[in-house]
Amino acid sequence: MPTGIEDELSTRDSIGALYKVSVGVLKKTTEDELPHLTGVVRGIGRHFLGKHLAGCSCVKASYDPIYSPEQFREKRQFTGVAVLSFRTVERHEGETLV
Repeated sequence: MPTGIEDELSTRDSIGALYKVSVGVLKKTTEDELPHLTGVVRGIGRHFLGKHLAGCSCVKASYDPIYSPEQFREKRQFTGVAVLSFRTVERHEGETLV
């Protein structure tokens, strides 16, 4: 699910965009499976790092928090999210932005 876009000045004549996408993992589980499932969430993030998708490069994967303890306590459900950040740069030929 797309969760945000950040624009930033990359150079004097280009703008970088950082697209953030959240990937969720949901599973009814037991406490014994929590380490494995947190590993799955990190594995998803690490799989995308350095990969190219739709003209963008995945430059960051974050997990904060890596899973929701509240969801586990209340519903015995693992809810983990990896937030992937994809970067692209748009050049503005002949135009100085700064």
